[in-house]
Amino acid sequence: MTHVVLLAPRLPEDGGVAHHTQRLVAAWRDAGCEVTVDSSSPLRPERQVDNWADAGATALLVQYVPFLYGRFGLSRGLARLVRLARGTGLRVTLFVHEPWVPPTRLPWLILSPLQRRQLLTLVRLADRTVTAVPAWAPILGADVEIIYVGSNLGEPPQTPEAVDSPVLFSPFAAGLNWEWIGAAADAISATPGLVVLGADADAARTHTATRASFRAEWDWRGRLPADEVLRIAGGAPIALAPFTDGPTGRRRGISPIRSSLMVPSMSRAPKTSL
Repeated sequence: MTHVVLLAPRLPEDGGVAHHTQRLVAAWRDAGCEVTVDSSSPLRPERQVDNWADAGATALLVQYVPFLYGRFGLSRGLARLVRLARGTGLRVTLFVHEPWVPPTRLPWLILSPLQRRQLLTLVRLADRTVTAVPAWAPILGADVEIIYVGSNLGEPPQTPEAVDSPVLFSPFAAGLNWEWIGAAADAISATPGLVVLGADADAARTHTATRASFRAEWDWRGRLPADEVLRIAGGAPIALAPFTDGPTGRRRGISPIRSSLMVPSMSRAPKTSL
């Protein structure tokens, strides 16, 4: 039987890595694999690898996001962990959620080269490297396979239900310009003035980023499954999504994206195998 170890420090913290890990665990167990999630801080690679070997592990998935491993992720320790795992016969796959941080802030001018060195070393050491983002494959400089691993978005709806209002996704993102959002919704003059996904009205009234701009007439749909988000966004005349300001790295506004262009790029066929 295949026994996969998922290396995912800092769980059960919420976030993208946690969500991917939950989906992978469910999919692989349904397929008959044994799965172990190791969320401990990898400060003693020898002990961790010995524990995996004693448990009968046959494969290791190393999940990589900048800062996921803290200071350990900037050292050579993570590479040593991979070498030790391969030395015991484990097949190692590196799953790059995100590459190194861009050098757009003063501290990142130092951290970015260190993370780049660490990540590219891991790419060379791993048996296989995968990422779910095609744009990241070239910057890794190796034979990286695109696998939409852990995705539950599925295919977009063929005939989405029409939504007359603009749709805003992720309303609690830091620094969103709510005055701009309100003005855009008023300009379209739809009813309701805005469909907000990702938070319900009660949460919006109490959240520091939204309560000053809260509008009762907006349609707060709350947190929805991915297929429902795709269905609503696919039928909207325009979708509003946060963007990141390059010089500061902070989210300062939103970018209008036509739904007909956004939805196909979001949906991928789910694949869950290593």
